[in-house]
Amino acid sequence: MKKKIENLASINTRLNINWPASYEPKNRKVHVHNAIVIDARREVVWEWLVRAECWPDWYSNSKNVVIIDSIEPHKLTSKCKFRWTTFGINLQSFVDQYAKEKVIAWEAVGFLVHAYHAWELEEIDETHCLVITEERQYGIGAWIFHWVFPRRMWQKHHLWLTQLKKMAESYPPPSKIINSQKYGLK
Repeated sequence: MKKKIENLASINTRLNINWPASYEPKNRKVHVHNAIVIDARREVVWEWLVRAECWPDWYSNSKNVVIIDSIEPHKLTSKCKFRWTTFGINLQSFVDQYAKEKVIAWEAVGFLVHAYHAWELEEIDETHCLVITEERQYGIGAWIFHWVFPRRMWQKHHLWLTQLKKMAESYPPPSKIINSQKYGLK
């Protein structure tokens, strides 16, 4: 059973996302797809994922996350906006798709880059969750970055997933902003 579960993450599964027309695969050359199996309940993984203000404490490629207008304090929710820095680029993001504990997707706009990042959480059984993430980009900045560093986005998303796995498997979801020293992260 464990071998079967681990193999799920290697499947090149496509997300069940309604991609905006400008991000359809035929229109976007810059995209990455990552997946991982996490030994935790889906709702635990979800809580770590939607607490975006905590990302910088456990995912080193995110900084200065501010949720602007969420209906739940300190959490990404449907139609909320947030700003943050990743890959050294300041982004304004808007949660476009949201199905609690299943799907979250946002559009992000920054200097010379437009991105659409989607996440899907699939419950395997009561204690395992398959997390799939995919991002598509366009804009001269996205193209140049991809040309100069062709695997960098995949590597950083892999890091994001492995750190999400570590947090969800090791700690209960944060009740609000976490203290990174508590988790031995910094």
